[in-house]
Amino acid sequence: MDCFVGNICEIIIAITAVLGVCVSITTWKKNTQLEHKKIVQDFFRESFEDKDFATIFHSIDYDKNFYGPDFHDSELEAKLDKFLIRYTFCVGFVAGSNPNDKNMDWIKYEIHRILTNFSIQSYLFNLCNFTKRINAPFPYKSLVDYGKSAGLLDETFFNAERGVKKNGKTLNW
Repeated sequence: MDCFVGNICEIIIAITAVLGVCVSITTWKKNTQLEHKKIVQDFFRESFEDKDFATIFHSIDYDKNFYGPDFHDSELEAKLDKFLIRYTFCVGFVAGSNPNDKNMDWIKYEIHRILTNFSIQSYLFNLCNFTKRINAPFPYKSLVDYGKSAGLLDETFFNAERGVKKNGKTLNW
């Protein structure tokens, strides 16, 4: 009889442990989803409130050609770098997001606007080739890779000779 009670206690302990693991995993998944949503919401809020972002989007919306030799070492370059690094960071969320997540549609739309802008493409093209020349990492690689996989950047962007004809050569590379 003692053996029978002992076996029942072991089974109850095992079931309790399995339920505990299931509850922990479920809680962890929910917390991860909530954290992901919070990060996306913070990104939306910060993007709408940031005056530097507004400046860049104004240039994009009105198709102002701002990239050229005087762009480098300018206030606008610092704003654009801040802008691009934030969207480069967000590409990871877009790539790892649930395809049904409608919040990602907004970010995908913004990335489309960014990567199809001629001045931004020219800046990224020149910076990409410059970082290759100095053997440094390209800070916006994941953004450019996303643009290539989404069909937003054509092969001209990735071919230095053809790219120079389209985008010009502004940096020393």
